[in-house]
Amino acid sequence: MIWGFSIFIDRNLFPGCGLATLEVAANSYISVLGTPKYAAARLNFSQGFQGVASFTGPLIASRWFFRGANATKLDTVQWCFLSICNLTAIIETFLGCTLQLLVLEWS
Repeated sequence: MIWGFSIFIDRNLFPGCGLATLEVAANSYISVLGTPKYAAARLNFSQGFQGVASFTGPLIASRWFFRGANATKLDTVQWCFLSICNLTAIIETFLGCTLQLLVLEWS
């Protein structure tokens, strides 16, 4: 079980780093997007979606993924998180390689 937990922690590193980078980049982009007078309002509005997603995500998961026999099994949660983390790692690896190639091509 400890081996599975270390893989889980390792796979959560990719989404955590990706989301942190995305949030830093998005905040900078949102603040310069329009007039400086409304930068704080735009940032508050865009960050408000995170709260909505944090509330509706578990509702969607409980309705579609964790019903019937899967309602009391922890295996379902483990495989769901592991598949999301693996998919995120693959996407971020692909995007990272693509961005590196673009930067090398431009320089």
